Amino acid sequence: MSDSPSENSLQRLRYLREKTRTQKEIAVFHDDWATDYDKDAASLGYDAPRYAVEGFTKLVTDTDANILDCVAGTGQVGEKLKGLGYQNIDAIDISENMLRQAEERGVYKKTRVCRNWSRTHSRNRQS
Repeated sequence: MSDSPSENSLQRLRYLREKTRTQKEIAVFHDDWATDYDKDAASLGYDAPRYAVEGFTKLVTDTDANILDCVAGTGQVGEKLKGLGYQNIDAIDISENMLRQAEERGVYKKTRVCRNWSRTHSRNRQS
C-alpha cells in the first residue's frame, strides 16, 4: 500500500464498494475509518458537503428550521450549516465513531446511530 493519502483513500473506497455487503460491514468499515475520514476526503478533493449546503440553503432560508442531517458522517454538512446561522440541527448515521467525530464539532443538538431502521438509540449532547 502506498503512503500517499490519496492512494490510501482510493484503496479504502474500493474496499467499501467491493467488499462490504451488509449494514453491519458498512458500519464497521466507517467506524474504523472515522478518525481519518476528513483527511482522506480532503486528499481526494471531496467537496460534496459544500454542494449539499449550497443547495439546501437555497431551499431552506429559515435558520430556525428543524434539520436532520442524514448520513451525517463526521459532521461536515452540519458544521457548514451552523456557520451560516442554522441552529436546530440533529444528525443520524450508521457509524457510531463517525458520529463521535461529528459531535466534536459541537453543532448538533442530538445524534442518533441508526444501524437499521427498526432499532436505533439516541445520544443527547449536554448543553
